[in-house]
Amino acid sequence: MGDCTAKGSRCDVGSDDDCRWSRMCVDYGACVLRNGSCESDGASSCAKSEACRLHGACSGTDHCAPASDADCQRSVGCTERGACKLIDGQCRKSCADSVDCKLEGRCTLEAGRCVVGDDADCRRSAACRESGACSRDPQGLCVAARDEDCVATSACRSIGYCTAKDGRCALTSDADCAHTESCTSYGMCSFHDGSCKADAHSCQSTPGCKKAGRCSTSYLACNVKSDEDCKQSEACKLHGWCKAVHDKFGGTTCFTRELPP
Repeated sequence: MGDCTAKGSRCDVGSDDDCRWSRMCVDYGACVLRNGSCESDGASSCAKSEACRLHGACSGTDHCAPASDADCQRSVGCTERGACKLIDGQCRKSCADSVDCKLEGRCTLEAGRCVVGDDADCRRSAACRESGACSRDPQGLCVAARDEDCVATSACRSIGYCTAKDGRCALTSDADCAHTESCTSYGMCSFHDGSCKADAHSCQSTPGCKKAGRCSTSYLACNVKSDEDCKQSEACKLHGWCKAVHDKFGGTTCFTRELPP
């Protein structure tokens, strides 16, 4: 940092010489004292820095940064990784090779910046796979515009976000709930107040009904409500647990007799 001069009880930057001795000068071209800290004195210092050699940060006044393809092309990053073009203020191989492309679909180079060029850019992104954002909108963003893109996401399977609405995947109907694992496993197949809930019909087809007698609805979930629920279960056939009894948690379960409080 160039803190080489004693000032009172502490070390501080006191001159350009302090800066020139520092790693900030060697690594980043910050070789002159300005406003109490070491900064670049222009292209001359930047061009001699490690940041220039490694990353093309060969230009600038207050700080060193790549300013052209020529800066990038003189760097180790260009030689070893192909990062030879100035894109979004950094030396990169291409937009398609960038994190922004992988995450957000900004895979097309336009006027020195990575942008979303078309639907194909969106479809190669994590936003498409995870959130259904597979279509380019007029503002140049990847959004959810097709139901089939939403249906392909894990959010559809887990919480029913299966319908494209206002640029996002949303839960809007019984049909969305039907896609979920909660519907298949727990009978939560009906859209109610913004989420998927159980109904009497859907509970009958769940593993919980078949195995443990949770075949009726209470509090919008599948639960045991009667002896009839228990009698159709495997718990009754295999273990004789054919009676609906209250458990210590305030619910109802299948057993052979009333449980102690």
